[in-house]
Amino acid sequence: NPAASAKAQSDIFLLWDNVSTVISKFNHVPGGCNVLYMDGHCEWLKFPGKHPVSKLFSVIVANA
Repeated sequence: NPAASAKAQSDIFLLWDNVSTVISKFNHVPGGCNVLYMDGHCEWLKFPGKHPVSKLFSVIVANA
């Protein structure tokens, strides 16, 4: 059943502002970013928050 494992388009993110472990490298100080989702809506997420604005993701991006 493909519908059972399908993910809602409002949960899949496509683009986001820069996240970092250093606050001065954020696009929006004091820390957070705009996230564009596949269904077309944009959401502001404060750091630390849910993925892609999580602490773990910022460490991964900073070291990439």
